[in-house]
Amino acid sequence: MGNNVKVLIVDDSRIYRGILETALKTVAGLQIVGSVRDGYKALEFIKKTPPDIVTLDVEMDEMDGLETLKEIQKLNKRTPGKDVKVIMVSSLTTSGAQATIKSLEYGAIDFIGKPTTSNPTASIDYLKRELGEKILAFGGEQIKGVPTRAISTPPPNRRPPARPQVTHKASGNIDVVLIGISTGGPKALTELIPNLTRGMSVPVLIVQHMPPTFTKALADSLNAKSGYTIKEATDNEVVQPQHAYIAPGGKHMIVRKVGGEVKISITNQPPEEACKPSVNIMFRSAATAYGRKSIALILTGMGTDGTKGLAPLKRAGTYIIAQDQATSVVFGMPASAINAGVVDKVLPLNKVAETVHSLL
Repeated sequence: MGNNVKVLIVDDSRIYRGILETALKTVAGLQIVGSVRDGYKALEFIKKTPPDIVTLDVEMDEMDGLETLKEIQKLNKRTPGKDVKVIMVSSLTTSGAQATIKSLEYGAIDFIGKPTTSNPTASIDYLKRELGEKILAFGGEQIKGVPTRAISTPPPNRRPPARPQVTHKASGNIDVVLIGISTGGPKALTELIPNLTRGMSVPVLIVQHMPPTFTKALADSLNAKSGYTIKEATDNEVVQPQHAYIAPGGKHMIVRKVGGEVKISITNQPPEEACKPSVNIMFRSAATAYGRKSIALILTGMGTDGTKGLAPLKRAGTYIIAQDQATSVVFGMPASAINAGVVDKVLPLNKVAETVHSLL
């Protein structure tokens, strides 16, 4: 039991607390150390016996999830190196999505959509699979064979990734910046996008793994922080300068060249690598639409989505940047791309924007 990830459940609904407990108590590697009904009780518990991870309901009457998170972050500052991590549990409503995005910007490591109580068995299966996997990931376990804290450079017996045949030094050589991102994405994008868009005018295409409703809330939040127009992408719209487009949750975003324009298509094809939207699908379409006139960023995220899509971009001459281990919330996606030999540069998040600008 000593090596188990210790979990505190916080939810103002007794029914949901019961569902969460039932789901998580059967996940190997987890230990539920407490279950409380509001933020005040959560803070009391954390002060006495800090858990590793808190699952925190976004919408609570006594003290809502965002306020509770802020107080947990204050406690974390008093005990550096022993941070209590927080995963938000959010209703799939517009207000719930907006509050969740704010929570992620304030330091929650991830979130999960709250299932309905109409089918408890299905809800328990969903939470066991989705929430259990996230908790184990942040507890240092391996997910789908990819360590969340994997190596940040290719192994010694692997040849270093080849540089693209075309370098992008001349002004006007780049027509788009492509971003694939997942776990830890909203906080990373909140830091990156204002700096990235301040020094350029080329459009940005973003695939962030999120369910419907949440991608619109993320786009609205980023739009308020940037000089670009940042929006959830819609079908058949033309890609414009000084715009950033986020793939809508639950759909795929592809780009295609039509005459002299690049247009976005929103499709409902099946998930790829259990991801919808899929970074792979967007990257592959961009390799055809833009070729070497693109820069691709593979940033923090769980799993391997994006690696297969980077291969055609690499062949086309795209310059590819991966986020480093130290600044990634989860190093799965960048590590996978690095180990596949398709990455040109590994950078901390705060160096990505200036490097992109130097390539434009």
